[in-house]
Amino acid sequence: MVADAQLRPLFNWDDLTEVREDYYPLQLANLYLIQPQGGGLVIYDQHAVAERVLLEQLLQRWQEGEKGKSQELLWPLELELNEMEKERWEKEASFLRRLGFRGQIEGGKLILDAVPLPFAPLPAPDWQAVLREFLRREEEKKEKTAGEKPRFIDHWSYRALVFLACRSAVKKGDPLSLAQRRQLLAELEKLGPQGLTCPHGRPTAIKISGEELEKRFKRR
Repeated sequence: MVADAQLRPLFNWDDLTEVREDYYPLQLANLYLIQPQGGGLVIYDQHAVAERVLLEQLLQRWQEGEKGKSQELLWPLELELNEMEKERWEKEASFLRRLGFRGQIEGGKLILDAVPLPFAPLPAPDWQAVLREFLRREEEKKEKTAGEKPRFIDHWSYRALVFLACRSAVKKGDPLSLAQRRQLLAELEKLGPQGLTCPHGRPTAIKISGEELEKRFKRR
């Protein structure tokens, strides 16, 4: 007799967002995106994919410089800053303006009037949390880039963009609509070989071939 433990499924099918074929890519456990391909499956890590897409968008925004567009806010965001955070804002204001942040210090508060254009197709980040974490990060801390060499940008600025991309990207547990899932993978596909890994060197996707599936199910 087969033990009960062996009869348990590998995962809960209720974790799949949809099961109809026209709803691919599926989202599993609000972490992985699953897309049938060539008789097999491609499984994407949504955070790794979003990190790579966001980094490339930030690099493009960096190249545009002051010519790039910002998202004007209907109501300014206010952040209470301590002395260290105010000093960091003043030190890095030109860098942040180049990315699309617009703001000024008034008393002990940072008043943000504009932020970088929304990172389509993802939900808008919590800019207050992202910016505060950016201002509080340890200056000497080096972001892991798995050997990636900065392109057309100094090393410090590149690490700062990697930090912002990581903190702004969707995380494990974040649900994505079907349109967001499809657009996210479409944006990744545009990147070609550059999209194979996240900025830290982790793969954005793994492929399980039809042959491998047949082997796992002992059809071969």
